[in-house]
Amino acid sequence: MNLFLVIKRYKDFNTNILQKIDALAAAQNRTRSDVIRNILYARCGYIPVPRSQDKINEDHLKERQEGKSVQHRCLTVRVDGEYKDLFFKHILTQPGRLDRNYRRYLNQILYHHFGMAAPTLLH
Repeated sequence: MNLFLVIKRYKDFNTNILQKIDALAAAQNRTRSDVIRNILYARCGYIPVPRSQDKINEDHLKERQEGKSVQHRCLTVRVDGEYKDLFFKHILTQPGRLDRNYRRYLNQILYHHFGMAAPTLLH
């Protein structure tokens, strides 16, 4: 089962949100993926099972490998299977196209976390 969420890096995302994610990652001494994962988990109130340092390193390696296999400029975030199920159950309950709902929901979570309105062109 693929346990990755893929976030497309649009021009607006790169100039507005990516800088904030990078600043937060530097302040917390974490990676972009760690920061995004924590934001996504917090939005749903999901509490992950604690992971060992070996598991964290393995996840970072798999995220880098998955990021290289994606052809577009994207961020890949490895998530728990249980969280991914919750995420997609929510996406499936929304009216409209699945791909559009997927992008919209991910962007809304990230933009709203930083107190910004998600641009309508990303919906």
